[in-house]
Amino acid sequence: MQKGKKDDVFIKQPYFEGGPKALTTFIQSQIVYPQDALSNKTKGVVELNITINHLGAVTESVVLKSLGNGCDEEAQRIAKLIKFVVPKNPRKLKVLFHKNLRVTFNLPKTKTQPTPNNVIQYNYTITQAPSKSIPQSSKYSYNIVIKKG
Repeated sequence: MQKGKKDDVFIKQPYFEGGPKALTTFIQSQIVYPQDALSNKTKGVVELNITINHLGAVTESVVLKSLGNGCDEEAQRIAKLIKFVVPKNPRKLKVLFHKNLRVTFNLPKTKTQPTPNNVIQYNYTITQAPSKSIPQSSKYSYNIVIKKG
């Protein structure tokens, strides 16, 4: 009978359930773009160094690379929401873990209204003169809009 293979790592690192893609999706779903950043059209990446306790909660975050205009505070707020899974460590050690976290700020996409150069519009109206068989006049109106590109 073979002996069980020992783990290569004595203390296992915490991880986000679902992996890095799930973490990125969670971060992007929680971002509330700051008004200052919107008005100044600020975009980029805020890098944080976060401290994770033995329960998987983020207890502290330090900004390594700043973006300004309220983005740093928003990134720290999001970091506090993240809950990591901490594997069991031997001897019930209560270890603090440090990880670097990147929060990407992309400007929200706005719907562009079609400009007069991109739209051709035709108005077509038909008016029939009253006749003996039809007591009232009939009027028809059509709007045709063709968008270029």
